Amino acid sequence: MRRPNHFRLLSADERVSYVSSLKDLHKLEQFSQSEDVSLRVAVASNPNVTSNVLARLAKDSAPSVCLSVAYNPRTPSSVLELFAGEKYSYLHYAVARSKNASPRLLSILAKSLDPQVRYMVALNDSTPVDVLAILAKDPEENVRFSAESKIRSKTVGNTNHDKTKQTC
Repeated sequence: MRRPNHFRLLSADERVSYVSSLKDLHKLEQFSQSEDVSLRVAVASNPNVTSNVLARLAKDSAPSVCLSVAYNPRTPSSVLELFAGEKYSYLHYAVARSKNASPRLLSILAKSLDPQVRYMVALNDSTPVDVLAILAKDPEENVRFSAESKIRSKTVGNTNHDKTKQTC
């Protein structure tokens, strides 16, 4: 999609829509440096953005940009780890939901004071069983239930896998 000649005449929503659908990596790089926060959010949310741009946007001063980076399914674990030390639980929540969060990062987030973050860690398929076992003793019922359920599903999955090995 070419940048319209009248880009500045577009409404804010139209500009965001344009940037959100870009596939041109060079243009995404350019828009990632925009002074307009909504355009940086659009770049951070774009499924075509590179991990280098995501890494730079992860250090953005606008919380909405950082949150968009954390929710982007292409954000690598190394970038997600930048958010582990942040004081904002909304970032921890987004990271705990990510399929790219490393087991080590999920182990750290499992110790969060925020029960919603622990809940998302319990739901994440990458959470190690030993961390799930700790979460299964959580004071929050939804965290306990989710951790126990995930342990059962991982145990059943491993048991079925082992049975398959024995019959082959």
